[in-house]
Amino acid sequence: MIAQSSLALQCVGRGIAIHCEDGPTRDVLRELFDVMWTETASPQLQYRIAATDAGYCLSRSDVGPVGNARDLGQLLYVLDCDLVIQLQRLRPDLLFLHAAVLTYEGAAHVLTGRSGAGKSTTCWGLLHRGLGYLSDELAPIRLPDMTVQPFPRALCMKTAPPPGFELPPGTPATSRGYHVAISHMPASPPPVPSPLQTVFFVEYDASRRAPTIRAIGSAEAAARLYPNLLNALAHDDAAMAGVTRIATATRAFLVEAAELGATCETILGALRH
Repeated sequence: MIAQSSLALQCVGRGIAIHCEDGPTRDVLRELFDVMWTETASPQLQYRIAATDAGYCLSRSDVGPVGNARDLGQLLYVLDCDLVIQLQRLRPDLLFLHAAVLTYEGAAHVLTGRSGAGKSTTCWGLLHRGLGYLSDELAPIRLPDMTVQPFPRALCMKTAPPPGFELPPGTPATSRGYHVAISHMPASPPPVPSPLQTVFFVEYDASRRAPTIRAIGSAEAAARLYPNLLNALAHDDAAMAGVTRIATATRAFLVEAAELGATCETILGALRH
């Protein structure tokens, strides 16, 4: 039985319980994990959040303390990091890619690139163009059928988006950024496993006047994909076969992002052709 002070979540087929006595913190977590809520009674991961004089302490039932945080934003970061690592341990059959994932016409489309490349902001912009939401940071890929599993916790943007893509009223803000839950996204359909069709490698330069896009071949796509893997060593041949399969089975594009609206239209143009 899950305690009233705990959140019960379901992610990539695994149950997670987060016990938190602090009501305001629990309410924020409840909103940010949104559609991941479940009634599971036998979680494979159990966390406890305790308030301390210095902020928060996060612990996990099997090992004890896993990290301290000075504020809510850092707590979310510590929780995200440990949760992603533990999900990789629980689901070694999935290939985990650091990426945002959107859906369009029933298929999954990945946005990946280095940290700070604008994946989350581009994801937010594309949600305003009618795409659906699967994930902001994590693409768990089931290689046998090339489907991306949802990881639909709140989208987090480090900075506020530009005019025309405003945040919903009351969007939670922490030291980590702005957090938009699925229930506040523009008409996003329910997140479900979706076949992977396209990979966009996003690069952003604030001085760039206009976005550009070019199709890239499977060899370049594989080389760009590999640094964004999170659990390569959990797979035979360090996941090279999986990366090769993704690179050869999908379309891949290099997007040199600029102004958000123009960048979104550029990406949409590639999806429509």
